[in-house]
Amino acid sequence: MASLDLDAISSRAREGYIDLGTRFSSTSTFKQASRTLAALAEHGELLADHGFSQQDGVKLGDARDMLEEAGVGREAAITDRKTTSKKYVEAVKIGKQVRAQGISILGGAQDDLNERGGEDDLKAANAIQAVLEQTSLSGTSAQRLAEQNTLLLNVLAREGVAEVANARNGAAIVAMLQKSVERLRKVARERVFTPGTPEHTQLLDLLDGVIINLARRARKAARSAAKAKGDPAIAEAFKLSDLYG
Repeated sequence: MASLDLDAISSRAREGYIDLGTRFSSTSTFKQASRTLAALAEHGELLADHGFSQQDGVKLGDARDMLEEAGVGREAAITDRKTTSKKYVEAVKIGKQVRAQGISILGGAQDDLNERGGEDDLKAANAIQAVLEQTSLSGTSAQRLAEQNTLLLNVLAREGVAEVANARNGAAIVAMLQKSVERLRKVARERVFTPGTPEHTQLLDLLDGVIINLARRARKAARSAAKAKGDPAIAEAFKLSDLYG
């Protein structure tokens, strides 16, 4: 059964969903999703013949659950935000310290390789240079910093670099970088679900838009099914009353 994969949504569709979602409150869309899902439990099979598939219902349920996971309706959201914010700042701080140490070690290794001057040595030195040029700035983005520290890890593991870097504490910095990347990715994911952050707001708008679109389509399919069956109760069950009053 297909489920909702937000990362698989095209940029065009994503923009449309976000734009739609900004016009409604997440509380209203959450309630509407729950109402529509309850109606689908009773009439879902009928709607499948009118264009609203079982997979659409699964996606609606996933979007509703993601809204709940993102804190819609949770009083603990403010506490969650404070806790996650502290973790985020600390992870970025440590990540930058580890990045600086990795860059320093690679700089020494690059000098060693250039001085040796063999063909493979120079290729390895050039590989280091390419990474150093991409890892100088990251701002306060945990995701960007994780990507940069991953680049450092990759070049430290490169044949021709590892041996030279290990003579300069390379093995230890590899372990530190790996731990940093894991922590940065974790706090970056958590930040998306932290109320008050731009990432969280965008996530809510996206999920709201997905829910509104699916609820509208379910409503259209229900009206078509109601006419075909001569049963207005089907259309009534899918009213968008939580969105429009």
